[in-house]
Amino acid sequence: MSIPLIILFLIPLFYQYQYVFYKNRQFPADTESRQISFVDGSKTNISDNITDENTTTVCSTSQIGDMLCDSLNNNPDCLYDGGDCCRGSCLSNCESKSLTSSSCRCGENTYNCLSTNTTCYKCIHGTCATNMSECYSNDEYVKLAVKACTGDTFSHGNENTTDIYCGKDPDKTIVHFTSNPSYHYPGCGLNEYQCTENPCCSVVILNGDTYESCSSLQTSRYVWDSSTNSYTIKYTSCLDYFRQCFKENSQKGRGQCCQCEDGYGGIYCDTPICSKCVHGTCTDKDTCVCDSNYKGEGCNIPICSNCVYGVCVEPELCECYYGYKGDSCEDIVSHPLCVHGTEAVGDKCICDSGYTGRLCEIKICDSNCDYCDDDGNCFENLGKNCKSIHQKCLECDNSNRICKTCDEGYVVKNGNCVKISEVIDNCFKGNLSHCYECLYPYMMKDGKCIYGGMIEIEQKKYDVVESSTLVSYTINLNRYYGSDGECSVNYEISPLNYIYEKFDRLLNNLDYQSFSSGIVTFANGVESVSIQFTLSNLNSQLYDNFNKKHNQFQIEIYNPKGGCIIGEISYSILTIYDSE
Repeated sequence: MSIPLIILFLIPLFYQYQYVFYKNRQFPADTESRQISFVDGSKTNISDNITDENTTTVCSTSQIGDMLCDSLNNNPDCLYDGGDCCRGSCLSNCESKSLTSSSCRCGENTYNCLSTNTTCYKCIHGTCATNMSECYSNDEYVKLAVKACTGDTFSHGNENTTDIYCGKDPDKTIVHFTSNPSYHYPGCGLNEYQCTENPCCSVVILNGDTYESCSSLQTSRYVWDSSTNSYTIKYTSCLDYFRQCFKENSQKGRGQCCQCEDGYGGIYCDTPICSKCVHGTCTDKDTCVCDSNYKGEGCNIPICSNCVYGVCVEPELCECYYGYKGDSCEDIVSHPLCVHGTEAVGDKCICDSGYTGRLCEIKICDSNCDYCDDDGNCFENLGKNCKSIHQKCLECDNSNRICKTCDEGYVVKNGNCVKISEVIDNCFKGNLSHCYECLYPYMMKDGKCIYGGMIEIEQKKYDVVESSTLVSYTINLNRYYGSDGECSVNYEISPLNYIYEKFDRLLNNLDYQSFSSGIVTFANGVESVSIQFTLSNLNSQLYDNFNKKHNQFQIEIYNPKGGCIIGEISYSILTIYDSE
């Protein structure tokens, strides 16, 4: 009987790529040594418990040691694919073969290090788990990794590092969004060693976890579901969840388990972590070297070379206080501008000679004039009539040359008409002793006009670095140019950027259009009060934006009451930077 030619052709191909051996699982744990033979003549010895002889393990020999992790071979019987699935052994194989980085294919299929006897390619400031089953088995390493996440979300993965384009475009040479050539997806520009399986750090921030709070206590928590690439809620503990999350990142994404010491992160534990470093470079543990135009512990304070009466909101950009102008905010300005005079602090004008009035807009008449109009025009020899006494005189006693009643805004004083505001400061209507109506923005109190002051937010811009589960910041409101009486303003703090639409399902029952609002009251004589801005755990869940490096809120004051007015700085932007 002859064998078909096609069968004879397929048999050697089949055995060229596979070997089969059997394990008998009915015997006790007696360790025996067996030899596996390959078709090419090579042999290897494997010690194992010989078990069920009906169970087979199939290995693809042609793929063992090819620097690509093959799931078929990633088991002890197939020698863990010759080390291809672990970063340390795979890269060592490349180096032993003198392969360049471009020809070494390690990590192309990602890693999935399952070996119980492996090494880390590098582990600078950490401890390498040589047995992957022991990766993050120690609670302290889990808590330190959580702490690293609060300082740098790239240390153990965020939504950028899990993006499908992560590691695929390190030089940003590929455009992925055709309608906008300048746009790249979040993972673009990241190197392969920055990519992770799970966004563990994003989950840390979402739950508000810290080194101190992470424990074995089980609660309802947000977790990452890799099957749907979305967040869901699960009843688990911080330690249990992140032990598995960090382990999976090490095993699958990074191919090694380097467990970092305090103050370091990254695949090789060589990236220093700074709790605050906004505009600078973290060069060592909690050591932030500021960019040239910033200063402060977290490098979040802009520098202006000259900012006299204002707030430096950006490098070399001075936001002036009310009453000042110019690049350095040292030039005094009146609102409105003085007509015939020089501006002074607090909307006061120093009048030129021959002029009077709040804005120095009224010309003083010569003593020889019978009367002057408001434009300073002099009228003489008009005879004995009321207008000859004063233009604003309505009823007079010509025999005695005195005025008895005056036009609105004027009162009789020593037989002549004078502005009520010259008798009672800032009064619009009244008599010599009592004001009935005050000029804006003054208010009437006990027959006098008092000024409650001008309320402004102290700064046009605030920067805060998020370093814990509770973000708290003090915003000062100042009262300028007067503090008579009690006055108040309303305030509102609203978010300017929200989290991704995929979180909408978590927010359906929550009103987050107005983040925080209230009324601030200034007591009589008080010139400054504060608003305490606080983000609690719940708020950080709502407002943390995982694909942005900062969140912004607008603080606005409005509706002044009690004689005060709103100044120029009626709103301010509060920026909360992720500490990464």
